[in-house]
Amino acid sequence: MSDNIIGKQSMSGNIIVGGGSAGSVLASRLTEDPEVSVLLLEAGKDDRSLNNSVKSYMETPRTWTSLFRHDVLWRYSCVEQKHVRSYDRARPLLAGKVLGGSSSINGMLYFRGNKADFDQWSTLGAEGWNYSQIFPYFLKSEDNHIPEYHNSGLCIIPKTIFGGKRESVSRAYLRSVVDRPNLHIITEAFVSKILISRRNKRAYEIRFIHNGTNMSVRPRRETIVSAGALGSPKLLMMSGIGRRPDIRSGLPKINHYADLPVGFGLQDHIGFSVDILLNMKTQTLHDLIQPSVASEYIFEKKGLLAETIVDINIFADVKHQSPNNWPEVSIFFANGRAKNGINSLTKSAFQDPEVSEPAADDHGVTVLIILLHPKSKGTVTLKSSDPDVLPEIDPKYLSIPEDKEILIQGVRRLQQLINTEAFRNVNATIVPVPDCLKHGDDTDDYWSCVIENKAHSFLHFTGTCKMGHVNDSSTVVDSRLRVKGIKDLRVVDASIIPEITSGNTNGPVIMVAEKAADIIKEDWKKIKQLQKQ
Repeated sequence: MSDNIIGKQSMSGNIIVGGGSAGSVLASRLTEDPEVSVLLLEAGKDDRSLNNSVKSYMETPRTWTSLFRHDVLWRYSCVEQKHVRSYDRARPLLAGKVLGGSSSINGMLYFRGNKADFDQWSTLGAEGWNYSQIFPYFLKSEDNHIPEYHNSGLCIIPKTIFGGKRESVSRAYLRSVVDRPNLHIITEAFVSKILISRRNKRAYEIRFIHNGTNMSVRPRRETIVSAGALGSPKLLMMSGIGRRPDIRSGLPKINHYADLPVGFGLQDHIGFSVDILLNMKTQTLHDLIQPSVASEYIFEKKGLLAETIVDINIFADVKHQSPNNWPEVSIFFANGRAKNGINSLTKSAFQDPEVSEPAADDHGVTVLIILLHPKSKGTVTLKSSDPDVLPEIDPKYLSIPEDKEILIQGVRRLQQLINTEAFRNVNATIVPVPDCLKHGDDTDDYWSCVIENKAHSFLHFTGTCKMGHVNDSSTVVDSRLRVKGIKDLRVVDASIIPEITSGNTNGPVIMVAEKAADIIKEDWKKIKQLQKQ
């Protein structure tokens, strides 16, 4: 990875802001053409230059939650949530801050989403993005031997693991191409602003800080923002693109160039854990700390440390109203029971001193019930015109009552499952939450209390720079991912997703970037043809 900016200002063919899942894919695909140059700016560190312990946590599938204690993440403040008591300002929302982005720090679970997800995108005005049109881009990005699987029913979860190690987007897309002479990558480069020409509304310069020095670079072609669903809206608003009152209220230093709903429509998957005791052996903390387990992984890259926390998932249509079996909830089964009934995805990820182990010492499983299509939508807003100040996030979790109702129906589906003969044979028993028993045993009010006190984010942020028809007032980018009203500026990442997909979102983000690369190449080809005429 090289620092190719000479002096405090220079030129580059195309600039990609953000070296996460989308930015890494774009940088690799666009530079397949030797005549196209790309400068990739990433605020985090090069994943290859991390110290050995952090690098080990990142590569080893079972130790990934240990990354949350290290400087490879953004920690965004979350507004106190009225309907989720477990959230306050002391509990941040996390995103990857390292080359590879969240693909370098996530749980490595891979889902495409349901066919109906993408057909809905098209129905909402995202021309060219229905399932049949995006499906080839999933195949292009995958080494998958089940080409026509969909997110429905019971499934063994595919994972982004290769040879016993995490296969981040950085490893998969960048490491083999970093020596291309037309690809330049600068890490620890914090982009503070995109300059917009008032005369022709063109994005013409990028301001960033690298090694403590203020620098700038100008694109010869265009700028592509891939800073994620929390970072991209912040950068656009800092650059004067957003709702006029939001840009100007208390922020007089920011000029305004485009009145767009930047930062609106934030969606995320939220869920909670249910602890189940079983009269059979399951993974425990004792199993994980055996010397033989470490030895097997070190020498063979196999065994418990080569596995993720969850393997099995059920997609459930709990309302039975979808003609396409479109699931409303996802039910994950963890490999063993988490301490205090809370999976290490949750409190340990937020440095809670009460939870440091990934498993308890008794036998059972922790089940995670996740809301796939929340009706509640939140916002990302600026708190300051100082670029170093992170934006304020208000997810508005469970602010629409139907969301909680669907999660309760997810519990009822789980109860149907544990009442089957297979679970009865191992005496499956749900562990109660004592603080909620005042609402009765197994009543809807009881489960409402459980959800309010235990619900947490799965960090699948989407929708804050919504893609759709150019005439739709709720959209920020058109179907070719161009920011409306601004020339030579696109957004390519999870923020453009119109409605959140069924399952973890890293797979769809990679698909979006694969398709975006072809869209950009097609647009450039048209421009060349027009220039020749």
